[in-house]
Amino acid sequence: MGVRPTGMRRLAPWSWALARLRLAVVIICERLDQPRRGRRWLERWCRAPGAAPLLLEALALRCCADGDVAAALELFIRLWSDWGSSELLYRLLFRRRFRSAHARDHALLLQRIAAAEPLPAHFRAYGAIAWAYRTLEDQDPESMAAAVAPIARLAEELEADPGTPSCGREDRENRAKLLISCYTVLGRLHFSLEDFQAFSAVARRSAQLAEQLDLDRIDADVSYRLLSNLLRCLGCSWLEAWSRQDAAALAQVTTRIEAVVREAQSPRHQASPAREDHAGFARQVAAALTGLSLEDRRLEPLYPLVALLFKKKVDGHGFRTRIAPALQRYRDAALPGLPTSS
Repeated sequence: MGVRPTGMRRLAPWSWALARLRLAVVIICERLDQPRRGRRWLERWCRAPGAAPLLLEALALRCCADGDVAAALELFIRLWSDWGSSELLYRLLFRRRFRSAHARDHALLLQRIAAAEPLPAHFRAYGAIAWAYRTLEDQDPESMAAAVAPIARLAEELEADPGTPSCGREDRENRAKLLISCYTVLGRLHFSLEDFQAFSAVARRSAQLAEQLDLDRIDADVSYRLLSNLLRCLGCSWLEAWSRQDAAALAQVTTRIEAVVREAQSPRHQASPAREDHAGFARQVAAALTGLSLEDRRLEPLYPLVALLFKKKVDGHGFRTRIAPALQRYRDAALPGLPTSS
C-alpha cells in the first residue's frame, strides 16, 4: 500500500489480545441494545496515544456509519501515521458495497479523504475519483462541476511526468492506471455537464496516452486491470473522431482499440486475480464497434457502445433521458445542420 510512514508504532502480542477483548465488550454492549455505552468505552480506549489499530478501525467504522466524517477522517489518518494501516481506507475507496453498508455520508467522506494531506497521494487521488463517481450517481450539476477541478489538476500532473506511460508501480499506485482513471471519470463528468469541448479534449488526450502506453513494461496484472477503463477512454476517442468526421483519427483509434482487445485476451493475463472480467468487457466493446462507420450519422447504432462507455443500459431510464439526448446534442454541435431525428 505504498511507502510506510516513519515512526510507526509496534504493538506487543498481549496488547493485541487486550484489544480483541475490549472490542468484544463493545460488541456485547451493542447486542444488549446499549450501543452508546459500547461507543463511550471504545472512544475512551482510542484516546490513548498507542491505541491498537483494531480499536481505531472499529471506531472509524462506527463514525462512518453515524455520518461523523471529521472523526472518521482523523482515525484514518491515525491508522496510517501510527500503524501504516490502510486496509479500512482501501475498502471504503475501492469496495462500493462496503462503502454503501458502512458510510452514511459517502460524498462528504470521499471529498475529505481527497483533501487529507497526511494520507498517501494515491489514496487522496482515488478519493477524488470516487467522489466524482458519486456526484455522477446523484446527477447534481453543481457537485459534478466541483469534482472536475481536482481530477483535472491530477491529470495534468500525471501527464507532465514522462515516466507515467511506462510506470512499473503496483496496482493502486500505478500512475498510468491512475491517469486512465482520471480520463475516464473526466470524460463522464464533461459529457454529463454537456461541456462537449472539454469532453473532446479529454478524448484526444486519451488517444495520445494510448499511443504512448508501454503495457509490456507495466506489471501484467496491473495492465489487465486498466484495460476496461482504457477501452472506455478509447471509445470516447472513437466517438470524438466520429463526431467531427475525421477518417484518419477514427482509423487510428480503431486500430488502437483492436490492439487493446487482443491484449485483453493475452495468455499473460489468464492468471490475474482481478474480480472484473476485463477480457469480457473487451469483447463487448469489439462487438459494439462492429458495423459502425463514419458515413452512418444515425445515433441508434452507437447506443451499445455509448452505454458501455458510461456504464449504462441502453433501455435504462438514465440512458434514455440523459445520455441519448446529450449524444444527439454532441453530434449536432460537431456538425450542425443535421436533421434533429437520429
